[in-house]
This record gives sequence, C-alpha cells and structure tokens, in this order.
Amino acid sequence: MFQNGEITAADLIELQILCRREAGIEVPDLPELTSVSVTAAALCITSTGIPLRLQSLGELKGINALAPRNPLDFGSDDLTVIYGSNGAGKSGYIRVLKHICGGRGVRTLHRNVFGPPDGNQSLKVTYTHAGTAKVLDWTPSLGVQDDLRTVSLFDSDCANVYIKDENEVAYEPPLLSYFRRLVEVCENLSITLKQDIAAKVSAKPQLPDEHATSVGGRWYAGLSHSTTDAAVEQHCSWTPVLEAQLTTLVQRVAEPNPSDKAKALRKTKGHVHSLLTLLRTIETSTNDDALSALLRARTSASDKRRAADEDARTVFENAPLKGIASESWRLLWEAARQFSETDAYPENAFPNVDSDAHCVLCQQPLDATTDARDRLLRFEDFVKGSLASEAKKAEDLFTALLESVPTIPSNDELDALLDLAAITDDTRTKAIRDHVTQLSIHREGFLQTAAPDSLKPLPSTTAITPLTDMETELETAAAAYDRDATTGNRKELADKLRDLRCQKWLSEQKPATLTEILRLREVSLLEKAQRSTNTKALSDKKSALAVQLITGAFVKRFEQELARLGGGRLNVTIENTRTTKGQVWHRVVLKGAQTPLAMSEVLSDGELRVVSIAAFLADVAVNQDSTPFIFDDPISSLDQDYEERTAHRLAETSKTRQVIVFTHRLSLLHLLEQASDKESVNCRIVSLHRETWGAGEPGDPPLPAQKPAKALNSLLDARIPKLKRVRTEEGVDASQIHAKALCGDIRITLERLIEFELLADVVQRFRRPINTMGKIGKLARITSEDCRLFDDLMTKYSRYEHAQPDEAPVALPEPDELESDLESLRSWLATFSKRDIPPAR
Repeated sequence: MFQNGEITAADLIELQILCRREAGIEVPDLPELTSVSVTAAALCITSTGIPLRLQSLGELKGINALAPRNPLDFGSDDLTVIYGSNGAGKSGYIRVLKHICGGRGVRTLHRNVFGPPDGNQSLKVTYTHAGTAKVLDWTPSLGVQDDLRTVSLFDSDCANVYIKDENEVAYEPPLLSYFRRLVEVCENLSITLKQDIAAKVSAKPQLPDEHATSVGGRWYAGLSHSTTDAAVEQHCSWTPVLEAQLTTLVQRVAEPNPSDKAKALRKTKGHVHSLLTLLRTIETSTNDDALSALLRARTSASDKRRAADEDARTVFENAPLKGIASESWRLLWEAARQFSETDAYPENAFPNVDSDAHCVLCQQPLDATTDARDRLLRFEDFVKGSLASEAKKAEDLFTALLESVPTIPSNDELDALLDLAAITDDTRTKAIRDHVTQLSIHREGFLQTAAPDSLKPLPSTTAITPLTDMETELETAAAAYDRDATTGNRKELADKLRDLRCQKWLSEQKPATLTEILRLREVSLLEKAQRSTNTKALSDKKSALAVQLITGAFVKRFEQELARLGGGRLNVTIENTRTTKGQVWHRVVLKGAQTPLAMSEVLSDGELRVVSIAAFLADVAVNQDSTPFIFDDPISSLDQDYEERTAHRLAETSKTRQVIVFTHRLSLLHLLEQASDKESVNCRIVSLHRETWGAGEPGDPPLPAQKPAKALNSLLDARIPKLKRVRTEEGVDASQIHAKALCGDIRITLERLIEFELLADVVQRFRRPINTMGKIGKLARITSEDCRLFDDLMTKYSRYEHAQPDEAPVALPEPDELESDLESLRSWLATFSKRDIPPAR
C-alpha cells in the first residue's frame, strides 16, 4: 500500500494465505511469503488532490417537474450562479444532485405528480475526473457515484445536521486514510473468510425430538471442533450385546406385571436347564469312560456266566433235562421264586419243601421220599452258590449300565422341548437338532459296539454351550424384573431405554457425525483466520490519532470560518462527542452558557445559518481534493452584512475549486458578481425558467442580473432582430408589445450603466457599503456630454414607463430608433471604459 499506493487483488490473495497459515490451515503449492519493511519516510504523506469538475446535467426524464430541452451547463468558470425564481426548478436539480453525489437528507426522487405515473427516471451527467472527461447515464437504481461522492453540498438539511445533531467530520488527514484503507482491507478479508465459512454447509442429520434429552442427544447437539474420535466411538458404537439390552429394556418397560414376568422367565430357564441336562447326560453316559465301564461289565458278566454254566453242567450232568443254568432256565427259576414268595408260600423261604408243600412249577405234592424235593434244594443251592451269584451280579451291573443311558427324544419330543425353552431362533434350533441327531448315532453305536475304536466320537459342544449363556441371561432378566417389581424404577428404565435408542440412532449416523466434526474443525480454523482480520486495534489507533489530528484543527478552522463570515462575536464552539472506529464525531454547542440550552433556542435563524456555513466550510474546505462545492440558497435568513461576507467567502473558495450556487435572490447574485471581480475569479450566471413544457430550462440571466455590456449585446443581438421580424410579419399592433418591453429593458440597462460604469460601482442598490477603494477616482472621467447623454435617454425611456395623456400620447420609437440608441450606448461604453482619468489640476 505504501509502495504502490493501492492494494491489488494479488495482495488480497496473499493476505488470505497469511490468515489461513497463521490459523493452522495448510495452503499447499504456494511459496512462503516474506515481509516488506515500511520506512519512516513513507508516513510523511501529502494529499495528491484529485481534481473533479461537474460539467452538465441534461436529458432529464421523469424527475420532479424538470423537463429542460437543453442541459444545465455549469461551464468552465470558477464560480457558477444558478439563478431562478421560485418554481423554476432549482430544488429539483438539488434533489437529483444529492442522489448522484450524496448529501444530507436524501429523499425519494419523485416523478412529476401532475404527469403520467409511468416512464423511466434518468438523466445524463457529464464531468471530468482526474483530467478525464466522463459521461454517465444515470438512473436512481445506480445511487451515489463513487467518482462524485466527494462533491460537497450545502442546503437546509445539511445546515440542520451541523447545528442540531452530532456530525462525523468529513475531512480525513492522509495518514488516517491509510488506517481506513487497512480497515477496509481487513473487512474485505473478513467477508471472504465468512463466505468460505458459509460455504461449509452442515450436512448433520437432524436429531429426532425424542432423543433431545438423552445423554447421547445432548452430546450430539454439542458437537464441536474439539470432539474427539474416542467420544464418537463411545457414543456411536453398537453391538449385539447392546441390541439385546435394548430388546430387554423395551420388554421391561412394556411389562405391566414384572413379578409374573420373572416367574415366567425362570420357568423358561428351567426348561432350558432340563434340555441342557438331558443333552449333557446323554453325553456323559456315552462318553469314553462310560463305554469302557460298559465293556468291562459286559466282559465280566460273560466270563462269570461261562464259569457258572461250567459249574452247572458238572452239578446237573445227570439231570433229566438239559439246559440247567441257562438263561431261560434262570428266568424260569427266578419267576418261580417270585411266585412262591409272593403268592404260593409268602411265609416260607423258597423253595418250600415242607411235607405238605407242592412244587410251584408243576403243582405236584412234595414229600421226603421224592427226588423233586431234593432237586429243588440242589437248584437253589446252585443259584445261591458263589459262581452263579457273581455271574448274576455281573449281569445285573451290565444291565444297569445299559438302562442308565437315556433315550434320545424323537423329533416331536425335541420340538416340544425347544418350545418350552423358548428357543425359536432358526439357526440355534437347527444346531441343536443336528447335535441331537449326532448324539443318537453315537448312542446306537455305543450300545452296539464291542471295541472303542469303532465308536464315532461325540458331537462338539458348540451347539449346547449357548444354552448355558441363555440360562444366565434368563436369570439376569428375571432378577431385573424382580427389582422392577420391588423398587419401582420405571423412570430409570425409561431413561436407559431412551439413551440406548439414541445410541442406536447415533450408530446409524456415525459417518455423517464424523463428517460434521471434520467440517467443524475446518470452520474453527477459518474462524480463527477470520479473527486475525479483527479491526479493533487499527480502529483504536486511528481513533487515538484522529483526536490529535482532527479535533483541534477542526475547532480552529471553525473559529476562523465563523470570523470570516462575521460571526466572531457568537459564543459557539465545536466539541468532540465520540470517536468510533476512527470516525470522529462533533457537535456545535454554545460556549460558556450557564444554562444548558440548544442553540436553536438561543441564536436567531440568521445566526444559526452562519454557524452552519462556518461548520460546513471548516469540515470540508480543508480537503485538498479539488472537488466541487454546491450551495443551495446559503444566505437564507442572513442580514446584509452576513450576505456580503458569505458571498465574498464563496468567491474566495472558488479560487481553489468549482463553486456552484443556486439562488433566487438578485441581491446574492450581484454580491457574488462583485466578490468574484474583487477576487479576480470568473463568474458565470445561468438563469432557470419554468416553461410550458416543464421546469428547469436554462437560459440567459434576467436583464437586472446581467452586466451592462452583456445586457447591451443581448438587446442588440436578440431583441432588436425579434422586434423587426414581428413588425414585418405581424404588423404594428403585434410589435407594440415587444417595443414597449424593450423600452423598459433599455431603461433598466441605463440604470445599470450609471451604477456600474458611469459611477464606477461606487454605490449600488443591493449593496450596503460605499466602495471607493480604487474606484472613486474614475468619477473624474465623467464629462458634461456623458451626463447629457444619460439625462436625455433616461428622460426619453422613462416616459414609456408611465401612462400617456389622452390628448397627446407619446408614440413608441420605431425599431430603427431603438437600435440606434442602443448602438450609441454600446459605442459610448467602449469609449468610456478606455478613457483615461484626467490628471488633477
């Protein structure tokens, strides 16, 4: 900015890179930036002063009642006075200039309320800026133009601001302008970073209302750039265990009778336990140890039976029947024993061989002499003998082992057991069925095999292990229902259920949550970068410097301007009210007042206007930019002394910048002409007229407002030819009107010639003082011929201003006579202005 005088787009990009890098944002593929020192000499700043000049306003359409056919030309003179009577269009031009250049009290720019409401509003502005001619096709939508924003406009709205409200000082010392520009740069960067932040649109899913008060819901609502991955994992994970907990909680909360539910769960647990016990019993009774025991029992029984049979053959070798001690015989003998001890002879030991006893097998009587009695006793001795007894015990053990192996439930029985155990899951059901099938195959092999190696192995316990977990879960659930029945913890359950449901929802949003946290981290870094564009430090420094560089100088300028305008006796001053972001605000106040009153309650209207003009000039005249000043009737309510001083100050101001004054007062017009002559500046006068087609039509100023030489030229070059044309084309009667008006204007011109030329502008009707400095000596040029010329012409043209006698009316001069008189006056003026002042005698 100090080296090149501006901040370029490339500079702004570099500043954005700096902001991002300082915030910790990586900006790849760009070199590191190096700082450039600011030398002390760079702070010695002077204003270059950008020249600006308004040229014209033309082609006005739809703006108030303005409808000029020709543009309002401000010309190239130092001072331009726009004169017009009330309703001529001055206010319309002031309103549109406020909209284009900016000003106090800008109001809606209306169309002509008496014309059609439709149609566009537009005009053409021509001006030069920094030596370049520019043409602007302006419409209200374009608003204030940057090139013309420095134009200063004073009117009643502006005056009221200076005398009633606090006002921001318009002048900004060049050094402070750098702070302003730095603030603007920071604000520009801030806007860019805000746009980057706004572009990071959140795609975070909306949290359902039912989760809002849950632990996870509150965590989710508070997601920030500092949210850790561990916290995400904690709140967004979901497992089968949590799913089971959720299912259980749903059931617990929905259960109207927790005590009955606990009983039902334990009953189900009992069925699970029974099924598990059955399956484990089958496994235990058919495992390798059980098979070894079975095989040993089988071998023992076989061996012992074989020994007993050998013994029986030896004992009963001569028995009438074969097969004694065989299996069928033993069964028959044991059946006879049971019949004898139970039915036939319950009170006698078996076999009963008393004298009156009968054989329980053949029912024949037994006596001491029969062989049957002895045979029965031998049979019993054999059965109760050691070999037969051990064989029986071994066979009983083998039978017991076989009978101890549980039977495998059928498919229907297994389905019933599964239903009772509430095992409905297809996967688990199939696994248990397959397990039972494998157990059945193994059991059959167990019962039939003669060698361990030929037996198929037991099935894996994988299928039945979950039944143990199921037992535990059922007991845990039953215990929970017991607590529910006794503690009344419904609210606690509802809270846990709400938290679990939220966690399940969060698990479904985990990818979006991680994306949102990443976005928040990016936004946080951008916000950190944006905070580096904070303008407070710059504004504070500018404010501190502003008080030093502006307030004191402003007060001094105000007092000087007030003295120039003749208001030095007024007890008013300017005080600083506040300084915000380098903007210095002031208010004009009464100085030394014992009673705190507003100025409007103490000063007159004229004094208030002088104070406001002084404040305005003190505020804006110091600006070294050569920009136009526009004044709208600045002398409203001023007395003669204030008027003259104000006119002189405006003419003095026009030496350094274009000054445009709108007025409806001839006195101000003449005062400005005189002041411009005194200050040696060019003064241009433009008159506004209200024509049939609309207001604001520019033209020549009225005759009383023109200098004598220009007035003579206007009469000779425009009015005389027009009179002659009317006389020729329309006749005497039509020309009389023009001739009469021309006689009156000649009379006015004669008076102006006497004031300005003959009497050397020593005395004027609109001026209070008598001006003799450098002028009174010119009176010595007057001759008797001069006096006679003006005396004759004044007498001649005064007659036409009065009513004529009926007996001797005075006829109006012919066009040629009028032309001759005007030519004689122009010739006299040319000679008189060059006439030397005669030497003193």
